[in-house]
Amino acid sequence: NDRLAHGRRLLDEALCLKPKFAEARLYLGFTCQAQNDSEGAAEAYRQVFLRTDRLINRAHAAIQLGMLHDHAAEHAEALRFYRWVVAVGLVARRPEFSFVLHNIVVEHVSMGNLSAAAELLGRIREERPQLWEQSRAWLRAAPELLGCLKADAICRQLLEIDEPAYFVA
Repeated sequence: NDRLAHGRRLLDEALCLKPKFAEARLYLGFTCQAQNDSEGAAEAYRQVFLRTDRLINRAHAAIQLGMLHDHAAEHAEALRFYRWVVAVGLVARRPEFSFVLHNIVVEHVSMGNLSAAAELLGRIREERPQLWEQSRAWLRAAPELLGCLKADAICRQLLEIDEPAYFVA
């Protein structure tokens, strides 16, 4: 806690000297999150998302804002931020951002839109094998999410192809 507080003071000082320092503002958001200051984190990420001209920094901010909204069960808002990352083309151009597709699946499931979740899971399975492997691991670690998917016939059929172990009694 002392190190986080010290880091936050240094980030605040850096931002006083250079208010448009997007990377420092992103780290301020991470620090706020670690200190359970969701409002401070959201404000830091919002500032980066709205004010920086570097697309990568905006995407990191959008993803973090999406995660904050997901944590607050504001799934439609989270989905908007994740979709923005896809819409600007980062998922297509930068594989390290492809996990956002899985986040979109999670938001669809959380909102009860299982047909959209199934469609996107099918696309991930066919077009992004590495992400599919990771998605399967994330699903194994999320029993509530997996339970929702298993309850839907289309999702169940899709998952049963590669993961019959999900359905063993």
